[in-house]
Amino acid sequence: MERRQLLACVGAGGIGLGTAGCLGLGGGGDGAESIEAPEFDVNEDAPGRVLFLAASTPDDVTYEDEFSITALVGNAGGEPVDAEADVRMFHPSSDVPEQTSTVVVEELGSGDVTELTVGPFDATYSGTWEFDGADGFDRSHPDLEALVTVGSRQQAVGDSFDHPSGVRFTVDGVSYERAVHYDTAESPTIFGSNEVVAVRTPASGQVITHLKLTAENRTSETVVFGDGGALYDGASISNTRFDLTPSDRYERFTNARVDGDDLSTLELEAGDSGSYYVLAVTDVEDLPELGLDVGFTDDESDPEIRFDLGGEPDLPEFELVELDIPSERTEGDQEFGVVVENVGDAAGTFRGAIQWRYDGDWYHLSPPLEADLEPGEDARTFATSDASPGEVYDYRVVPFGEEFSL
Repeated sequence: MERRQLLACVGAGGIGLGTAGCLGLGGGGDGAESIEAPEFDVNEDAPGRVLFLAASTPDDVTYEDEFSITALVGNAGGEPVDAEADVRMFHPSSDVPEQTSTVVVEELGSGDVTELTVGPFDATYSGTWEFDGADGFDRSHPDLEALVTVGSRQQAVGDSFDHPSGVRFTVDGVSYERAVHYDTAESPTIFGSNEVVAVRTPASGQVITHLKLTAENRTSETVVFGDGGALYDGASISNTRFDLTPSDRYERFTNARVDGDDLSTLELEAGDSGSYYVLAVTDVEDLPELGLDVGFTDDESDPEIRFDLGGEPDLPEFELVELDIPSERTEGDQEFGVVVENVGDAAGTFRGAIQWRYDGDWYHLSPPLEADLEPGEDARTFATSDASPGEVYDYRVVPFGEEFSL
């Protein structure tokens, strides 16, 4: 950290009510910038009064750093003063607990100024923290502007971080999908609903980013992600932001058919761990800048932690080769086949569906379309229909939009 050196100042006294302040002494060594102490009123008829005048704060502080500041303290009274006083550090978010550090002032003469090291403080949250005088100080100088900006800590896939709630998260990896299956219920008639597997696909030029996490509850209490979650120093885990940027996150996509559970459903007993996912839509052109921002407050501060996920990965891409459809309707289940080829640069899983139209709406056939394909490989996958002979329905193949009738 780089620290600016403060001036060591000698106060100027007077008779009755006078003023004191730095006389512009020195600039410090090694090119350090000096800070001029502001003038302040001295009441020589009053007992010693400790003022917090100015401070220098470090640059380049990041989340979880420990640091100190240098404070300039003056005596605005007419008698020498011995005192203990607290310097307070507070955050713009009301959920973040403040911190204090005690300084000891010894035999500070009337109108004099002294330089004190204050701390250490812990950078427990990112954002701009402010300092002022608390218990033991008569007041802070009205021109006091003592700030330190805590920046994000950079991490990579495979790294872990500890949340204030006591949950340890590990970012296990990230992958990219052309589509995701999910469980849902559909009601084509008034006589009930069908449990089916549907498909969610992004727009052209986009992929679904699949972030994989492990969470470990290292506390002695149950931790829940959401309202009523376990509290630690006033910070609830429900305030945490897991933002894939630049991306558009699927919020509470709890029924996706991927490994683990949606992060929004986290509930861990003491000592337990679990696997979780975050899904988001990302433009392919934005993948080199992709990152995960993890923030612990609900204000506009920078995230506490940023994971660099960016790159230019090889991606699978799927094309419809042909439909393998019966020429006529027969009794019982009939297969509607779809031949798909991976024309991309990486192995991947094709996921799709065949839908049928009833009363103007589209519903899913079972099973869902799925095939694991290497680059250049093709495969046949299918869904089944049990419509009776004589009935004609419209069908379409998702995500290709190919339609047919039978």
